[in-house]
Amino acid sequence: TYRNAPSINKCASAFTQTLDDWIRAGFVAGPFKEPPLQDFRANSLMAIEQKDKVRPVLNMSYPKGASFNDNVDKDAIRKLTMSSAAEFARALTACGRGAKFAKQDLKDTFKIVPTKTSDLRLKGFRWLKRYFVDKRGIFGEVPIVANFDDVNETACLITLSWSQIPPALVGRVLDDVDCVAPATTTWCEEFVANFREVCR
Repeated sequence: TYRNAPSINKCASAFTQTLDDWIRAGFVAGPFKEPPLQDFRANSLMAIEQKDKVRPVLNMSYPKGASFNDNVDKDAIRKLTMSSAAEFARALTACGRGAKFAKQDLKDTFKIVPTKTSDLRLKGFRWLKRYFVDKRGIFGEVPIVANFDDVNETACLITLSWSQIPPALVGRVLDDVDCVAPATTTWCEEFVANFREVCR
């Protein structure tokens, strides 16, 4: 068990509420009086304060040299290809005056990705003298961005197969999916409706 960072204690009430939300959503298992799995690792909790919220983080890079992230084979992680602002600008220009565009922002981005069963024992933490297991992707773990992008790319490809919009008019940047279409079409509206259905 690793000691939690002072930053999480400063935000104790907010984190406790977030933890309750995570448990209700099925993202986290617990509370447990004892470590729930063999060779259980209780990682250090920390908090990143943002303008309008507190982002709780399991420090997957601690301790240095023996952390979860230190044991990830970085060469095995897929390199990401995402859309650029220039590509979006070109699509917007190609669609002409009055072009329509939309952006979808996925909620609970990394929590969409389930943790491998064999890794559950490595994704624990301790709070209020109880043990918990994070069953989903964690902000700060090295493979999570590529793992999430696999899910998002799949959702986009399925949506494109259901939609009339040309693939060149759809872009992805991490958890944002945008589309552009000429004013004379309903491609944007169709893509958005289909994407929401796929995500649902």
